[in-house]
Amino acid sequence: MSAHLPKGTVRIIKHKGKPQYYLVGEKISYLTKKDMKLVKELAQREYNRKVLIRLKAQLKSCKGFLKICQKNKLEAPFERASFYRKALITPLFTSDFEFGRQWKLLEYEQKSFSENAPEYYTSSGLRVRSKSEIIIGDVLERLGIYFRYEFPLKMNNGVELHPDFYCLNVRTRQEFVWEHFGMMDDLEYVQRAVEKQVLYAKNGWLIGKNLIFTMETMYSPLNSKMIEKIVRECLM
Repeated sequence: MSAHLPKGTVRIIKHKGKPQYYLVGEKISYLTKKDMKLVKELAQREYNRKVLIRLKAQLKSCKGFLKICQKNKLEAPFERASFYRKALITPLFTSDFEFGRQWKLLEYEQKSFSENAPEYYTSSGLRVRSKSEIIIGDVLERLGIYFRYEFPLKMNNGVELHPDFYCLNVRTRQEFVWEHFGMMDDLEYVQRAVEKQVLYAKNGWLIGKNLIFTMETMYSPLNSKMIEKIVRECLM
């Protein structure tokens, strides 16, 4: 709005009980009733400028406060305690590393592989079910994301699903279901994918909130660049 406005500010003078407006810049110019649109824009610009100055000052103060109250300083008393002392304490603050480590330690039973199933492995040696899952798993592992492969999730109707990847955003402590659909050329497969998405939604797993759906076709294959973008946006 301000790019086309002249330099200067509005000065308001009360004259005979009514306001008169002047543009104060290199010179002082009287502004008539016909100039009221300009008067309002100039006044708004000056107001915005003053608010911006105060916002910048507050942001600077907030950054200083956050620097003083760094999260890791609150975690330090527990992290620096001895192994045996830690066993006696329930920490009020848990580091991201410790939270992720404990989350990862949970034992669960994965789905079994059939005898004739092709063998696909991520770089760390985790067996998965497809080349696309190798791509996803490798990106998750490379970026240090905590996840459980095919972790069992029971739905409200008693159905148990095993999402491809059950992930943790350790910074926000939020868990995400990640399902990949690799045969979206097949209409029956698409129908099953939609039914699964509906079932997840009925149980509180929503796309854009805590559910990640990726998909591909023969002509639009999965790529690691897209996966990394999703991981950085949702899980870091």
